[in-house]
Amino acid sequence: DDYGARNLVLIDGRPVYSSFYLGDTHRGMMGVLLEDIERIEVLRGSNSAAYGANAMFGVINIITRHADDTLGGEAYVTGGGRGTKDYGARIGWGNDKASFRISTGRRQDSGYANAFDDKDITQTHFRGDLRPAADQDLMLAAGYTELLAGDGEGTAGNPMRTTLWRDVYLHAQWQRQLSATDEIKLTVNHDEATHRDATPYAPDPSVMLDFGGRSKQTNLE
Repeated sequence: DDYGARNLVLIDGRPVYSSFYLGDTHRGMMGVLLEDIERIEVLRGSNSAAYGANAMFGVINIITRHADDTLGGEAYVTGGGRGTKDYGARIGWGNDKASFRISTGRRQDSGYANAFDDKDITQTHFRGDLRPAADQDLMLAAGYTELLAGDGEGTAGNPMRTTLWRDVYLHAQWQRQLSATDEIKLTVNHDEATHRDATPYAPDPSVMLDFGGRSKQTNLE
């Protein structure tokens, strides 16, 4: 179907499925910078018993780098065919007790040759890693992502148009190591997304087709 609603995608344990798009993860998984990723874990097959209904086909867990591993500054620029333009910057600071990172970037491309599916993604992310005690870790994260994307098939009911998806999130995770095999973890996150997708109806331009809206979700684990 049109929506990838049967795979759960997590970024540092934060689910990025859209309640507005019936659980779809295509837009949410774009809200991370490649340069910030440490590793990606893929759990194949049904994991609904452990992760909920969205994990029917599997789980993709994207884990970003610890702020202590990205101290200093970095900037990059990449260009390529089909309008590919990627650029961004990152700065990290701190010590063994607390470290922080701010990353920002923009990715653009023209999509496939015979489809109106160009993309322009701008995003900024903050991550802080603190150690309140020797056996405790606290991660704080926040971010903003804006996606301008081409959509539509050129028909009266689905004309070609540019849509907007904007997401803001807050994320916190605290964990305490009780022993070599046991730990306590508390995670809370909040997402708010805005969807703008309006276009005149071709047979009658005075009628607007509006597929937009807003969605919010809060998770506590």
